[in-house]
Amino acid sequence: MTRMPKPMVQALVCGTYTHYHQHYVLGDRQKLIPLWYGHCSFPKLKDHRPDETCERWEENHNDG
Repeated sequence: MTRMPKPMVQALVCGTYTHYHQHYVLGDRQKLIPLWYGHCSFPKLKDHRPDETCERWEENHNDG
């Protein structure tokens, strides 16, 4: 599994999309480590990397 190489920044990409769900792996000392992929749940479930983009992008209003 590939680890996330860099922190996310606010941009019009999947990683900042309201329907994007980041995938994680449980590492040492029960720490969650983000991976460089996840999935989008709208309008149907599909795999995406956080740096990809699509025409359905909406701002994520969550604080974290």
